[in-house]
Amino acid sequence: MTNENYKVLGLEETCSDEELEAKYRELKAVYSEGRFQEGEAGNEAAKKLTELETAYAEILSERRERSFSTGASDGYYGAIEECIKKGDLAGAQQKLDEFNERNAEWHYLQSVVFYKKKWSNESKKQLEIAM
Repeated sequence: MTNENYKVLGLEETCSDEELEAKYRELKAVYSEGRFQEGEAGNEAAKKLTELETAYAEILSERRERSFSTGASDGYYGAIEECIKKGDLAGAQQKLDEFNERNAEWHYLQSVVFYKKKWSNESKKQLEIAM
């Protein structure tokens, strides 16, 4: 699916974040203007705009998750662990909620947050899922 998203933007998966942003803004301007045309041309531009925005959002989400999961101490999981250590459970929960795909490490950290909140049943469920 990700490769198709890059095709919508006319970019390669190896493009930089800056290239991605520039191409998105460029195409968004074109399609935003075109959607006010009459007839089928306007409908097609509106459809392309929706497709563009969806592709861009999915690419950003995938890139964010890929960079977050590069390692527990270096990536986003490390930031969640730091929040937990500092007692910032709301911050840890907010960071956990930003994930779309939830792997074993995510469920483990969620169980720790629940445990610290003294929600033992929920903590146990998350830990079972992690295992």
